[in-house]
Amino acid sequence: MRPLPCLPPAWIGLLTTIVSFCAPASATTWDEPWHEDVVRNAVSFVQVDVLESDAEGFRARLVKHLAGETTPAEFRVTGFSMLRIGSMTMSADGHSELSLQFNPQLRYYLFLAREADTPPGEYLVATPTTGWAKVVDDGVHATYRHSYHQALVPEDLYEASQSAIFRHLHDPSSVEAQEREAVRRLFATLLTQEPRDVQEDADLFFRQHVALECFRYFGEEDDLPLLEPFLACSGWHVQISAVRALAGVDCEESRARLLEFLRASDRDPFAQVMAVWGLRRQDDRSVLPRLKELLPTASERETGFGGNIMDPRIGTRFPDSVKVALEKLIREWEAD
Repeated sequence: MRPLPCLPPAWIGLLTTIVSFCAPASATTWDEPWHEDVVRNAVSFVQVDVLESDAEGFRARLVKHLAGETTPAEFRVTGFSMLRIGSMTMSADGHSELSLQFNPQLRYYLFLAREADTPPGEYLVATPTTGWAKVVDDGVHATYRHSYHQALVPEDLYEASQSAIFRHLHDPSSVEAQEREAVRRLFATLLTQEPRDVQEDADLFFRQHVALECFRYFGEEDDLPLLEPFLACSGWHVQISAVRALAGVDCEESRARLLEFLRASDRDPFAQVMAVWGLRRQDDRSVLPRLKELLPTASERETGFGGNIMDPRIGTRFPDSVKVALEKLIREWEAD
């Protein structure tokens, strides 16, 4: 796995946040879900104040209901809905060392989930490190694609974009025209500006990140030219979001551009894996012969999230290389 680039302090903490209530990372690891799956699995998106917290969970007071099912004015969060453990350490008395403690002095956004046996008045979050966002003085520590890749986003932008994404993933028809157009205005205001790296302009970088990730759900074929400067950008975070945005528009032009991105020798391998996954998402098997043509020269550079080996999310599954991702997709399609 590649190391993280040298970044300003404000960005470093967001890339590799390890929350205080995680178990000792060297012993307990898990496979962290992607944000899109977290949102699909959630039943409610809310903002809360934490009233009290202990090792068994925390009690929250509803501040804002933003999307999904309504919740009680007060409720408890008592566990995890998407925690796929890779390894687990236990205490001397045989209990798991995982705990769920939030800071009562902070405000949070939660993507709340429930299971069939979840008691009334109780909810779950996805994992100790995703399914929630912390509010700080400068904004929200926000996840749009994966908790390894977070952004610092103003509250109003976070609420509007995440609410629209939530509704789109649960029922596209529930997104009101005004809400859809508000999100699409981000494309005109942010994606018409030159791509910025975090070291050049952190605020614009984060806002463009939000716009690109929203494009994945709300972009249209006529919008595709807006992505070209971002697909050509040297920054790997920008490339990743641009490819994910491209993959969200299911059309022949998008597929041709994803294949072109895969053929390029100077593109980031993580972003190229996103291109492979984008073709899988669109599921047009007519591109299979072209994938086979790409396979012999596909990058074998090791890829992945990188980060701290002590991070409990180190168990997150990701293809070892672009070639491995291509081989897997080819096998899947040939087997069907």
